[in-house]
Amino acid sequence: RNGYASGLAYDIDMSKAPEILGTIAGSDTILAVMREDITIEEARELKAISDNLVKYCDEYNIPKGIMHIEKSAYRDCRNLRKVDIPDTVEVIGNYAFENCPDLRYAIVRGKDTKIRPNVFENCPYIRIHCSRANDQLLGVAHVVGWPTFFID
Repeated sequence: RNGYASGLAYDIDMSKAPEILGTIAGSDTILAVMREDITIEEARELKAISDNLVKYCDEYNIPKGIMHIEKSAYRDCRNLRKVDIPDTVEVIGNYAFENCPDLRYAIVRGKDTKIRPNVFENCPYIRIHCSRANDQLLGVAHVVGWPTFFID
């Protein structure tokens, strides 16, 4: 999932976990540089936490610079209530936020961000906050029945 690893690496870096000195994100992999005294068991525990980092968030700001949110990238994030998608995101892939039942607010800041009708599948309370200039998103929202509010 392009962009997913870099977004998680950013969150890991921002968490200021004392065990982690820094991260390097690949296209679908994160290399975490840990302190020398960390045991294998502690490293495994940290990996499990980072794998589920977004799944336990109630708010998530996708890092600016991410251009694509891949298919099913944030699927099954059951605690997620709000997601803020920066204007750098050009495409939100199919089922990107599927089965996020508590997701209430998606702020889509891009004027040209492309979105698919099934992006928020099984998100019954979703409200889209977007630019008036994003005709494609507004068209999809109208057809699917998502309530929309304007941020500009």
